[in-house]
Amino acid sequence: MKCQVSLCTRGRTVAGVGVLAAVAAFAVSATSPSADAAMVLDYNNGAIVIADGGAGDLDGVPNGQIINQQLIAGFGVTINVASSNSPGSPSGGSLQISSLSVENLNPGPGPAGLSIRVSDVGFTDPGVAGSQMTLSSAIGGTFLHATLGDSVTYQSYADPTNVVPALAVTTGPQIQVKSTLADPESFSSNVGTNFIRGAGPYSLTNVTTLSLSPGATFEQVNDSGTTLATLVPEPASLGLLGVGAVALLARRRRNA
Repeated sequence: MKCQVSLCTRGRTVAGVGVLAAVAAFAVSATSPSADAAMVLDYNNGAIVIADGGAGDLDGVPNGQIINQQLIAGFGVTINVASSNSPGSPSGGSLQISSLSVENLNPGPGPAGLSIRVSDVGFTDPGVAGSQMTLSSAIGGTFLHATLGDSVTYQSYADPTNVVPALAVTTGPQIQVKSTLADPESFSSNVGTNFIRGAGPYSLTNVTTLSLSPGATFEQVNDSGTTLATLVPEPASLGLLGVGAVALLARRRRNA
């Protein structure tokens, strides 16, 4: 099974601060994942459950990541790294599947479905009780040997009450459909929404749902997804960004 790694707005944004900028800033400044045995990966709404460091986690230690290879419901699944940085960092709280490969090995006659859910609790950074937060969701990947109409749906969730799976806040579903005859066919999407932190820790969840057709060469999709909770910039910070942009523009005009 071939795996590809690709990281790849509805909802409100704040003064032009987009989802991709938030994801990029997190990637530059995030710390390495902390040990967090509360992280859980499950298939088809709990049909198979794998805890960080438990049975099915191929690295065998509670270190904020789960590595898994699984045959479930006729699908061959390889998750190279599903990771969490709970309790978070000043840059953000993050759940990520950095490499996911799924092959439909079912004989048919029609498409088959599979859901993959990653959850973690205990995020205490960034922010404090009452902080304005942005939940960002980014998905990207490639359909291989797929049939028109095959699809991947990705959805991110946060819960200020720290329950699992998180359900209270969502960015909404990001639906990617195989729509051309190109093989491979790449896709990407990012969305975001705002929420308010509660008095205690918060939780994060993301769900990848696939509908893939069978075929002689198998139907395969490779994708990656990121769920990221960050602080909404304070008005003063946004003002400084604006002043800096104006100053830079004026300097360029003088030098032109």
